Amino acid sequence: MQYSPEVENNKNNKTSSEEKSFMKLAQDHYLSAEAALAKNNWYDAKSLAETALEFLYSHQNREHWQQNSLPTPSTLTGYLFLKISCLFILAQAQEQLNEIPAAIRNLEAAKQIGITDNNPYLYISILNSLQRLYKQQKQYLEAFSTKLEQRSVEQKYGLRAFIGAGSLAATEQANFITIGTQPTPSPKENIAPEITASSRQKDVEQLLERISSEGYKLIIIYGKTRVGKSSLLNAGLIPTLKKKAIATQDNLVVSIQVYDHWIEELAQHLEQKVGELEITEDTHTQEFTDTENTDNRKNNNLSSELETSTLEFEISALELETSTSKLDTSTLEVDTLALELTTLTSELEILTSEFETLTSELENIPEPQTFCFSSSPTLPKFYFLLEQLHYNHQQNLRTVLIFDQFEEFFLIHTQPEERQQFFEFLGECLNISSVKVILSLRENYLHHLLTYNDLPCMEIINNDILSKNILYKLGNLTPADAKTLMESLTAGTPFQLQPALIEKLVQDLAGKLGEVRPIDLQIVGAQLQTENIKTLAEYHQYGEKAKEKLIQNYLNEVIEDCGRENQQVAELVLYFLTDVEGNCPLKTHAELERDLQQHFITGGERQQFSLDLVLQILVTSGIVVLWRENPADRYQLAYDHLVPCIRQQQSKLTQRITQLQRRTDLKKPSKTEFNRFFKHILVGSLAAGFVLAVMGVVGFKGIRYQKNVELSEIYLMQGEKLAREGDFENAITSFHKAQQWNADLKFDSKAKAQEFVNKGKAERLLVEGQQRLQTRELERAVAKFQEALKLDTQIGQLAAPVLMYEGNKYMKEGKIKQAVIAYINAQNLEPKVDISADGWRELCLQGSLKKQAADVIPACEKAVQLAANNQKIRVVRGVARALTRNKQGAIEDFEAYIAATDSKTGKSKVRRWIKDLRTGRNPFTDKKLKRLLGEN
Repeated sequence: MQYSPEVENNKNNKTSSEEKSFMKLAQDHYLSAEAALAKNNWYDAKSLAETALEFLYSHQNREHWQQNSLPTPSTLTGYLFLKISCLFILAQAQEQLNEIPAAIRNLEAAKQIGITDNNPYLYISILNSLQRLYKQQKQYLEAFSTKLEQRSVEQKYGLRAFIGAGSLAATEQANFITIGTQPTPSPKENIAPEITASSRQKDVEQLLERISSEGYKLIIIYGKTRVGKSSLLNAGLIPTLKKKAIATQDNLVVSIQVYDHWIEELAQHLEQKVGELEITEDTHTQEFTDTENTDNRKNNNLSSELETSTLEFEISALELETSTSKLDTSTLEVDTLALELTTLTSELEILTSEFETLTSELENIPEPQTFCFSSSPTLPKFYFLLEQLHYNHQQNLRTVLIFDQFEEFFLIHTQPEERQQFFEFLGECLNISSVKVILSLRENYLHHLLTYNDLPCMEIINNDILSKNILYKLGNLTPADAKTLMESLTAGTPFQLQPALIEKLVQDLAGKLGEVRPIDLQIVGAQLQTENIKTLAEYHQYGEKAKEKLIQNYLNEVIEDCGRENQQVAELVLYFLTDVEGNCPLKTHAELERDLQQHFITGGERQQFSLDLVLQILVTSGIVVLWRENPADRYQLAYDHLVPCIRQQQSKLTQRITQLQRRTDLKKPSKTEFNRFFKHILVGSLAAGFVLAVMGVVGFKGIRYQKNVELSEIYLMQGEKLAREGDFENAITSFHKAQQWNADLKFDSKAKAQEFVNKGKAERLLVEGQQRLQTRELERAVAKFQEALKLDTQIGQLAAPVLMYEGNKYMKEGKIKQAVIAYINAQNLEPKVDISADGWRELCLQGSLKKQAADVIPACEKAVQLAANNQKIRVVRGVARALTRNKQGAIEDFEAYIAATDSKTGKSKVRRWIKDLRTGRNPFTDKKLKRLLGEN
């Protein structure tokens, strides 16, 4: 049938009319619900909103969009705005009807949709309601997080000048939300105004200059805590790099902050960024071809296919030709329409001449790809990351690896071997010309870097890791920068500050040091906006210590955010983080818990309190600083000038604690006092009898109650250590002693000892298995791992990644059989280990091309099991089946492809394969396989 513009226009007009019809019904019910809500008719508002949502969710509407065409962007935006509005009205009505859990669920669903049509006001109202209901339900952490998100949204859209505590992020220009699970291009990120309006912009430019220069391979950003290192990266440097190419190279920026399993974390982020870049390139290609020639839109994936092997090209091209045609029969959920709109591609038509040209360019098949892993214990090597970085270099990409909050790495990885592995990886990265590495850490952790300065891999930086060409110090703001920043932040908002007030604020914030901490400026500024203080006269009403008063008010708000029942705990924590000399001592979690227990203990029984929740809120708010250190994290009050306020405000609390401490001190006898006390008991026993002596001894033992828990924990650790070493009897003894010191410990000592004996044996077997792998004894290593798994079911989480690593190595070496053994046993040891269908397909393909198809048939089958409808995978399995003389199976796979595609070229090619098989010829000869592998 010939294409007719008239027919297409008629179809579009019909589609538009039908869209308006059901949207009109939903909108009419929404307006009625809105009117009912305004009149406090809660039941009517609820019913009408539910009916409107039913229209939007209805099967008929999904069928309409499926069978006709995708909605226009304006229709889609209207649909999403209508949906979020209905959910908000429904939640408000449910709140008034005391259906709080249902209201929260609907608000969360509305929040998930996000901001539509660049209109943040409705979204802010939803966050405000959600915060209030969270707090009402005593979900204080969720409420506080929602509060911070609301402030962040307000700041991004120019409705709030100051964000308060927290790290800055790049501003976004949102249009409408994308719904679905497939990756889509990231929204456009802009540099935060806090960066552009201050000296931080100069920092960004200087860092960009270093990244552009060949003379700067490594950059180490350092400074004091809360100076704004993460904000500079996330809100300044990263969005700048994403928007600006350097010379002829595009930038691929990968940033991580979590280091428990840094190899997996980096691999995951690198894969994600590469995927986003591919989508962006596809989008640009589609836009170009749409502009040049509407009829040629089917070529938008051509450039990406140039990176695949000849066989993969044949398969991929065939599959791409069918991808769009399948959209006519696939189920299109309304909630995924935005995603489908942005990712829909047109059918690919390859002319014979284009096909021959591409075939000649794709003679060499690339190195086999490695599998991607889910979170798992530390992998022994990192070569697969280096392969991706080398590949990026070949694609003219400049990869910038950013390791933010790098002090966390040293806190998590305490063993020299673990740390050296990272620095060996760092050295390898620095030897790739297009890779730049940025480390960001607190200045008191710089000395850790010197330990690895003399490694051979550090010769690329002349073994001088702390040279001035590498270090970049980030300091606080100068008063002039702070003034410019405040003027800029308030200029585009309704919150305008009097110039005289800005001058006074900068003066107070700078203090004796003559510099302004960014966190102080944000917190004081946020409180000014909260209390609507815009003039110097209003500021002076707070007295000489107006700045401290504002921070105190901010502090009180944070304490309230912890919840009424946790308010005393929050106040006590802040008090315990001060001392009588006006200092801010550092305390561990255990020390704070001990102080609180001492305060709350009544009648010999301990009360429960939410210390973890309180600490999370206090740290997130910026009032308390968390110092991640070994052997334990420590907490510290961020503002020493708040110490007098906190101690004065807690005067009654201070008196009670002081009295408690005095009573405790009186009960702590010295050695001399104890001897005198004991003699008194003996004399008393002679004079008054044995009962009085026993009572005295019991009274003395009572003062040691507070040490019982600590002693029991020591015996627990000792018992675990002994059991792991195989000392079963002594481990039981230690566990018994732990229970004697702490009656709350309820467990069977023998069972617990046996548990850790088994764990110790399993760990030793794991080490033996790793040693077998080093000598390339794969099957013996697998046997060791399986034996360990019988003793400890968790050991598979450690062994599986090791086997997967070995599988990657074997596949790279062309030892396909061993690779299959490694991967299959990895999944047997840990079923949760993630090997994707594409991963199994890659192994199937490589084995087939290297004439080891019989060994990879299990991998081919697993690939099809995971993605039975993926015809690309079916074709690869068909090739393997053909090479293993499973003629009928190969024909079935090839016929399944033919039935699913509309491509004339694809059908013709696969039919030739089938014809060869049916006439007894092999379409995949040794000569062709060698050519595909690039051996000729």
